[in-house]
This record gives sequence, structure tokens and C-alpha cells, in this order.
Amino acid sequence: MKKKLFSNKKFSKEKWKNFVNKDGFYVVLFLCVALIATSAVYITRNNMDKSLTQNNPNEAAQKVEDYQSYQAEDIKTEKTKEASANNDEKDKKEIQEKQSNANDKVSKQEERQVSQSKSNKENSTPTDEFIPNATAVTSNNASVEKNQEKQEKKSDENSSSSQNTLNSFISPVKGSTITMDYSFQASPVFSKTLNEFRSDHQGIDLAAEKGTEVKATMDGKIVEIKKDPKFGTLITIDHGNGVQSKYGNLDSKVNVTKNQQVKKGQVIGKAGNTALFEIDDDPHIHFEVWNGDKCIDPKKYIKVKK
Repeated sequence: MKKKLFSNKKFSKEKWKNFVNKDGFYVVLFLCVALIATSAVYITRNNMDKSLTQNNPNEAAQKVEDYQSYQAEDIKTEKTKEASANNDEKDKKEIQEKQSNANDKVSKQEERQVSQSKSNKENSTPTDEFIPNATAVTSNNASVEKNQEKQEKKSDENSSSSQNTLNSFISPVKGSTITMDYSFQASPVFSKTLNEFRSDHQGIDLAAEKGTEVKATMDGKIVEIKKDPKFGTLITIDHGNGVQSKYGNLDSKVNVTKNQQVKKGQVIGKAGNTALFEIDDDPHIHFEVWNGDKCIDPKKYIKVKK
């Protein structure tokens, strides 16, 4: 036979009493424990929140400070924008003022020029023609031009007089045969003594045996007598107008003294053999002609034989 899950017997008071006395006690105990546990959890959570807030009392203050700093930065950016805008306006105003001042100056200068031109026209003679921005010719410029003209005339006169002096030259020795030609800035010549071609020979060598008389080519003054390391005994005569003549490889005994005035054709010394640079060459004298600070080819002014 199958047993029924629920009996048909009614729930009696005695059974309820037994349930309360035995099983109900445990149920009530369980509910009390559960209530105590939930209340304990709630109390602990509240205590934890309070402890956290008490342990971090500066958190709210920090949030306030952050907010205030953020607002301060916004205020600064706005102020800088306003200041830059104000500066731009000031710069524009200054530029406009400068431009206006410049325009005023230009207009004033133009007015002055116009007034000056009018006054010049009024003061000028009918034949005068006014030229704007022209510089007036002063007496100083005129004096400078006169001095330049005088100098040019003098240079022309000196050149013509020096040319006349050169054209009056005579040969310093008889025969006038060239043994070594002029080669300064010209074709080189061969030197027996140096055994090489020379392009720095500033005069000509004229054949002259030792003891041959050497004469002044033109009137002049003896300005120098010396023993030259290259050309031996050397006499220099100043003929004026920047013209000079030089005589080298002379005998050590000469017939003139320094500062002595000599005449054209006057004997000044004799041919020797004192030029070290030309000691192995044929007997001769070394002859140079200078015009100012430049040497010139003597063949242009004396008669020579080659």
C-alpha cells in the first residue's frame, strides 16, 4: 500500500504545542541570528565610510583648490587675450601716427621747395634758368678748377721742356757702338759676365777702351758720385725738368765733384773696368737716361752704332 503524503488527520493543538516547544525554538533562533548579522554588516559599512572620510579630511579641500586654480587659469588666459588685443590696437595707432607725421614732413618739405623755387625765380635774371635740386657753384670749386688747370699746364710745360732737354742730348763717348742693348721691359740681352740673358738692363753699354774720355750729354748738375756694387764708379747728372743721366763703369778717378755745374760736352771722367756685373764684357761704359722715376731707352735720344 502506498502511504499518503499528507494524512487526513487534522492539525491538533497538541501537535502545535509540540512544534513550538521543539522545532519552533530553532526557527526563531535562526531568524534572530540572521537579523543580528545584517545589522552588524550595516553598522560596519557606516563606520568604514566615516573612518575613510576622517582619514582623508584634505580631499575636499584639494578638490576646491583644483577648481579654483582651473578658474584662475581661465581668468589669466582671458586677461592675456585682452592685453594682446589692446597692444595690437596701440601698435596700429602708433603706426598710423608715424605715417601721418611722415606725410606731414613730406608735405612741409615740398612746400619749402616750392617756396624756394619761387624765390629763386624772382631773384634770378631773365636769362637764368632755374634747375631744381641743382648745387650752386661756389668760389672754392672755381679755385680748385683753376689749380687743376695750372697743374695740367705745368705738367704739359714740364713734359715739353723735358722732351726738349732729351732732344738736345749728345753721345757721352765717340763712336757710340752698342755692346749690350737696353732690355728693360723689352727683348732680353745676353751677358757674358753672368752667362745668361738679362731683361733688366736699364741702359745701354757703349764701347770704350779704358781711359776713353766720357762727356756730359747735356748741361746739368752733378748730384751723385758713388761706387755702385753693380756698375762700379757711377756719376749722376740732373739736367732739370725731371731728366737725369747716369754714367757707370768709370775709372775711380773722376774729373768732377758733387753739386758741380757742368756743361754739355764737358769731360766728367774716363772709362774704366769697375762694374762687377759687366767685368768680363768688352770694354765699355754703362749709360742710362731717366725721365722722372722711369728709365727710358737712350737710343731714342743719341746717335749710336750697332
